[in-house]
Amino acid sequence: MDLESSLEEKFKIYRAAVVETSFSYEETKKNIGRTAANCLLDMVYDGDVIGVAWGTTIYEMVNFLPLSIERNNISVVQVTGGLNQVSTDFNAIELARRVAKVFGAKSYQLYAPAVVDSIETKNVLMSESNIKKTIEMFSKINIAIVGVGSVVPEPSTMLYRDGF
Repeated sequence: MDLESSLEEKFKIYRAAVVETSFSYEETKKNIGRTAANCLLDMVYDGDVIGVAWGTTIYEMVNFLPLSIERNNISVVQVTGGLNQVSTDFNAIELARRVAKVFGAKSYQLYAPAVVDSIETKNVLMSESNIKKTIEMFSKINIAIVGVGSVVPEPSTMLYRDGF
């Protein structure tokens, strides 16, 4: 049994992909993006709801998607709020918008920060109708595109780098 099949069986996931990492960090990230784009294209069917987070690897994946692909009744849901420090190329609003464009999908944006200063702010945001509408879509997501960062040589998630 190959490594991908072993991972799928062990973690009970639909699809696992193993990517060569003997290249530079940037080349590895591009290879992951290319592989993720191919996996996504193989996985998306009519009626799917795709959740999209943020990050540099997701950005690379989106760059490898075709300009458009024919699917019907697709929705794309932004699953993370924004950070002021994040480049507009890597933010979840832009990435979700680009994925939606590829699939001709309806897009649900989460116009809220990823991190807030108080529970009161969180509660106010959660009571906003547009934010509620997007969050209600979370339970319908059947494909999630998220990055997990890297711990070698040090953690690389945007939250970590930005001091959260």
